[in-house]
Amino acid sequence: MQLIPRSVRPMALVRRRALRRGLRGNSAMWRWIAVIVIGRSSAVRHVAFRDGLRRGNRFWRIVAYGILVSDVANKVAVKRPERLATERLVAGQAVEVRSLPASARRAAS
Repeated sequence: MQLIPRSVRPMALVRRRALRRGLRGNSAMWRWIAVIVIGRSSAVRHVAFRDGLRRGNRFWRIVAYGILVSDVANKVAVKRPERLATERLVAGQAVEVRSLPASARRAAS
């Protein structure tokens, strides 16, 4: 068990304040602190869409278009799992799932 709850730890407080003031507010200093402290693409994505597409900043517009292009490319290029079968089981039934060995899969393709 931790001695200090997560919600009152210093880093949690800094992250929360950076999110509120940097991403939702107009402070440039807190915006950069949010990007540095959070370090996630969600902060960059939020700033890019807000400043680039809404406010017309050329640099952030290019970043926003890059994010959109990469999202579309990932949706098109990423292989989705194929559903082979769906069955509803009643009490007492069981399912056994097996896969082919790697060499047999390559030969079947």
